[in-house]
Amino acid sequence: MLRKLTRIQAWLLLAALTAACVWAAALAVGHANGWTSSETPPYSDQQLYRDIATAVAGGEDYYAAATALHRQHGFPTVPFVTVRLPTLVLAAAAVGWNALHAVLVALLAAIAIVWYAALRGAVSKAERLGVVLFAALGGAVVSVPVAVPHHDQWAGLLITLALPLRGGRAWPAAVACAAAAVAIRELAIAFVLLALAFAMFERRWREAAAWAMLTAVFVAAMAWHAHMVAAYVLPGDIHSPGWTGMRGPAGTLGDVIAVSVLQLLPPLVGAPLVIVALIGWLGAPARVASFTLLWLLGFGTAIALFGRDNTTYWAVELMPAWLMGLAFVPRAAGDLRAALAKEAAAR
Repeated sequence: MLRKLTRIQAWLLLAALTAACVWAAALAVGHANGWTSSETPPYSDQQLYRDIATAVAGGEDYYAAATALHRQHGFPTVPFVTVRLPTLVLAAAAVGWNALHAVLVALLAAIAIVWYAALRGAVSKAERLGVVLFAALGGAVVSVPVAVPHHDQWAGLLITLALPLRGGRAWPAAVACAAAAVAIRELAIAFVLLALAFAMFERRWREAAAWAMLTAVFVAAMAWHAHMVAAYVLPGDIHSPGWTGMRGPAGTLGDVIAVSVLQLLPPLVGAPLVIVALIGWLGAPARVASFTLLWLLGFGTAIALFGRDNTTYWAVELMPAWLMGLAFVPRAAGDLRAALAKEAAAR
């Protein structure tokens, strides 16, 4: 991708990327203690979902239990999207959280295997191993049980698994992964719509039809979900404050750090690495580079525009894909160096 740039374009890109890294480092100075919050909520979202699953396993209706527990612990029930889709909780009620933990870990292993295989012949073995390493680091949180009731964690892993599968012969598997993602967390529909747009642009009509059908099923499911939640909402229920955070790129930067292993690094190191990981994706094979970059930047923009200070977990949908870009940084640097040297070599 970068090798196709003219020398002037390469210099402009280098200047922009350098400025972005300097901006991230400067922003980190104001966050000497990192982007992680020291405030521990008295009753977490994860505990809420565990309690709902316990109630459902005991015979209660999902929507009755969910809205009652939301109400009891000060969580909003309006609008209806503040109550999660029942998929994950129903699965937990049926098989237990320990079994789901094993599935979550297996998903991370599947990401490593599928990406390693998908990149065969396109990049070196060292780069493929790098992808596996950064996938493991980006998804390391799945090793602890607290990640299991986290809806965005499931969506992020399923989306990362779908990324190398779409656009090729394995596209039905990508659709299946995305379907599972949106069934757990509705925000994953953004990935489905991007995949639909790509399939149409690339004239892959069968795949486009599958993405369109998934979108239609999702709309119907959300309409049903809205109807079910509305049946249990009471006049005095809490309303969500809305999603108009308008925190800008700094919000996205902080959220990506807060939900990843980058939070363990000094902010002056971790913040620029968020930008460097995106630079790495510029050096990835074209088949996955353009789509992945648009996904990361598009959803990252949504976080910048709509995310609040307490919706940091949205950024989990970008993991571990965001950090996997670090594996391609040497290749991106080499391609950019080649573009910068074009005219000089010609002379």
